[in-house]
Amino acid sequence: MNQLFRAAAAICAAAIVALAPARAELPKVLDHVSPDAVAVIATPNLGKLDANASQLTAVMGMPQLVSLRQAMQMVGIRDGVNFDGSMAIVLLDGDMDAPVPPAIAIIPTSNHASLMQGFGATTDGAISSFSFNGEQVFATQMAGGYTVMGPVRELVAGYGNQRGHMATHRQTLGRAGIKIAERSDVMMMAAVEALTPAIEGMINNMREGAQMAAAMGAGDPDQMEAGLAAMEGMLTTVKEDGRSIVGGVTTGALGLGFDMGVVFRDGTDSAAMFQRGGRAGTMLARLPGSPFMLAGAVDMQHPMMRAFFKGAMDMQAAQQEALPGVFGALNFNAMMEDMKGQAWALYPNPAGPMAGLLANTIIYTEVGNPKHFVEQTKEMFGKITPGPENPMQGVFTSGVTEINGHSVDGWELRLDQTNPMAGQMMMGMNMVFGPGGLNGYLMATDSGVYQTLSKNSQLLRDAIGAGRGASMADHAMIKQIGERMPSGRVAEGYLNLKPILDQVMPFVMMFGMPPLDVPAELPPIGGGLASEDGAMVMSGFVPAQVLKLGASIAEQVQDMAPPGGQGGGGGRPRF
Repeated sequence: MNQLFRAAAAICAAAIVALAPARAELPKVLDHVSPDAVAVIATPNLGKLDANASQLTAVMGMPQLVSLRQAMQMVGIRDGVNFDGSMAIVLLDGDMDAPVPPAIAIIPTSNHASLMQGFGATTDGAISSFSFNGEQVFATQMAGGYTVMGPVRELVAGYGNQRGHMATHRQTLGRAGIKIAERSDVMMMAAVEALTPAIEGMINNMREGAQMAAAMGAGDPDQMEAGLAAMEGMLTTVKEDGRSIVGGVTTGALGLGFDMGVVFRDGTDSAAMFQRGGRAGTMLARLPGSPFMLAGAVDMQHPMMRAFFKGAMDMQAAQQEALPGVFGALNFNAMMEDMKGQAWALYPNPAGPMAGLLANTIIYTEVGNPKHFVEQTKEMFGKITPGPENPMQGVFTSGVTEINGHSVDGWELRLDQTNPMAGQMMMGMNMVFGPGGLNGYLMATDSGVYQTLSKNSQLLRDAIGAGRGASMADHAMIKQIGERMPSGRVAEGYLNLKPILDQVMPFVMMFGMPPLDVPAELPPIGGGLASEDGAMVMSGFVPAQVLKLGASIAEQVQDMAPPGGQGGGGGRPRF
C-alpha cells in the first residue's frame, strides 16, 4: 500500500485512542463521499479527538503515545488543516492488487494552499502533486472546505466536485447503522453490494480449503461438510439480504468500545428476524452476584437464536446414530422447544484451579415446564451407557437433598474402570471438574432449572437468593459495562480478570513474574450480540482499568526479557 495511506491509517488509529464525549452526529464528510465507494473510514471531528487523546493515554499509563495532531504533523500535515472538521479515508472500486491502492483521503482544510505548501507540492492546473517517502501523491481542492489526496491522479481529479451524498449514505446505513455511526468516534461503512465479490471469494476459498483438508484426511468429512454448509449459508444470507456493514469504535473515560453490524434490507426475512431486541440481560438476575470469572446469557426465544440452535440441533440429530455413548444420547431437540433463555457463570474455586477449574459453575435454564425438563434430563442420562468407545455411565438420582424447600436431584457421568479409556480420562476430568469427576445437582424452581457441575449446595442457595436481590444483574460493574453496549442484546458474555488473576498469579510468580498491582475493583470485559431495527450488531467494551493493567503486564514481560531482546525471561522457578 502507498506510504501516505499507511500513514493515514495510522492517523485513524490515533483517532481511535482519543476521547470524544460529544458525538451523536454522522461525520459531515460523508456528504462528499461517492455512494459507489467500496468502504469508508471516517471520524466526525479531528479537534475533539486531538484535544482528548492525552487523557486516555494518561489513564493507560502510556504517555509516550503521540496525539492525533502530532501524528498528522509527523506525516507532513501541518498548516491548513481544519481540526474542527471531519475526515475520511475512502476505498474506491479498482484493482486492489495494483502497486498503489484505489483510495483517497478527504481532509478538512482551512487553507488548501498552505497545506500544499507544507508538502512542497507543485501545481498543474487544479491538481497538485508532491513526493511522500519516494512515492507520488496527488491532491485537489474540494468544495465545502476539504482537500482530496490520493496516489492515483485520475481518481483525485474526478473527486473534486463530489457533494450532496449524505441522504444516500443515511439510507445505506439504515436506522441501526446510523445509531452505530452516531455513537462512534471512528466509524466504518461498506455497502454489501460492493463487497459481493469479496464475499464470493471467501466462500470459494473456504470450499477449496475444505476440499484440500478432506484430501489429506484431516477431520471427519461429514462434520466438515456440515460446518462448511453453515458458514456458506451465513455468508450467502449476508450477500443476498444485507444492505451494509457498519462498524464503530467508541472511547470515553471508562474505556474502549466497538460495534460491528450487518444491516439487512427492508422486506427481507433477515430484517424481520432482527427487528426486535432480546432480553439476555434479564437472565443474569438468576445468577449469584458474587465475584465470577466468566459469565454469559442468551435469549433462546429470539428468532435468531431459535434458528441458530435449531440448525445446530438438526446437525447433531443427523449424526446421532454415528456418535458413540454419551454423545449419541445428548439429543436436545425435544428439550429446546420449551427453553426460553439460559444464563451461566463460572466462579473461582476456593481450593484453586487445579482442584477443578469448572467445579464452581452454575447454569440456569428458563423453561415453561421445569419439572418436565428435569424428567427429560433424567431420561437422557438413562440412555448414556458404557461401550467400547465410551467409558461413561449416566447416573441420575432423584431427591438426593432439599434446599430452601426445593427438591434437588443428583447426576453423574461415572467412569467404567474396566474400560481402557477410563484411566486416560480420569486425570483430565479431575483437573477440570474436581476430584469427584463430572457430577452435580439439578434443581427445579417455579420458572426454570439450575444445574451445577459439582455437588455444590451452597451455590444453589446463593442462586435462590439471587432472586431476592444481590444477583449478577444488580452488580454495579455489570450494569456499567452493559450501558456501554447496545440494548436489546440476544446474547452477552463477561470476562472478569481480577478473580482469574487471583487464581493464576501464585503459579506465575513461581516462574519469576513479580506481583501485579491489580485494582481492588476491576470491571469485567463485556461483549454482546444485539438485534435492533433489522440489523445484527456485535459489540464489546474493554474498561480503562483493564487497558491500563494490560499495559502494565506488557511492560513487566518486556522487563523480564534478558538483554539483547531475546524472550524467555531470566527468573528461575521458586520451588
